Amino acid sequence: GLSTFGDLARVVADPPVPIILKTPSAWPRQRPAVTLRRVIQRLVIIPLHRVFVTNFRLRGLENLKNLRSPYLIIANHGSHVDTPSILRALPTEERSKVAIAAAEDYFFSNRIHASLMALALNIFPFSRRGNIRQSLEFCGYLADMGWSILIYPEGTRATNEKKLEFKQGIGLLATGLGVPILPIGVSGGADILPKGRRVPKRGPVSVTIGEPIWVEPTTPPEQVTRELEIAVRRLQCDAIARNHGQYHGRGNEVT
Repeated sequence: GLSTFGDLARVVADPPVPIILKTPSAWPRQRPAVTLRRVIQRLVIIPLHRVFVTNFRLRGLENLKNLRSPYLIIANHGSHVDTPSILRALPTEERSKVAIAAAEDYFFSNRIHASLMALALNIFPFSRRGNIRQSLEFCGYLADMGWSILIYPEGTRATNEKKLEFKQGIGLLATGLGVPILPIGVSGGADILPKGRRVPKRGPVSVTIGEPIWVEPTTPPEQVTRELEIAVRRLQCDAIARNHGQYHGRGNEVT
């Protein structure tokens, strides 16, 4: 519950100079925005993804069969293409229940851009540095409201399929939320739209969904962080191999 998670989040040390973040707006998760978002994703985002992704390989869809919101989605991150790839992999009903943690210092510096992203993708600000306590508590609030959360534990986009260490905060978040964790490996987005590039090119993308992970709340967050990173790296390797044609077959095509 929120109260328990809030208590746990308070163990995160405050920075020397507290940073007060604005409370994320509620409108992106209200019914009119949710309804419009479904239309935008079905008619704009997914079709655009199909234009630039020449072959979309999906593995592990069966791991969603008995999973119901809320849950915590974690994945490796190499491109802005990763988010629509993950959303496309999810069934429509589950896709509409996902809130996406986005870097507060990157996506929310321009109000218009942030509003458009919040409408289309349901992003909310997450602090990558300084006072992350409020961000952690807001994740607890979202989970209590039934929203699944997509977060990239590396904290930023890696380049050329490189691996960045998971931030320690993901262990605290995973133990505090008390929801299943869905690990996902993604490959191909960095070739289509690498960090620093503005115009995408076409190419294949592979998404591998792992089995849900349940974490005991008493497990040390540092241990959880290591275990979650191992799980995601295994799936990332699978996705990379599939994307490079080392597995036969196209996998499951998502419509």
